[in-house]
Amino acid sequence: MIGAYNIILDNLKEVKLLKVRNPYGSKEWKGAWSDNSKKWTTRTRAQVNGENKNDGIFFMELTDFMKFFVATTICCYV
Repeated sequence: MIGAYNIILDNLKEVKLLKVRNPYGSKEWKGAWSDNSKKWTTRTRAQVNGENKNDGIFFMELTDFMKFFVATTICCYV
């Protein structure tokens, strides 16, 4: 994980998103809030400076992260 955000949706509800990096630099999450997700709007993407490119970096909602990842490793990436 390389970031955490509370974003405000167009309907003014709040969503907790995590910015995640696959250490292998490929294969990204394909669910909600993935690069091509229909959940993104111009306003929400601007809140996280998100880009739609195949670089191994993606966003996930906190609840999805807790559901699909049972362990994480944190390291210093320079």
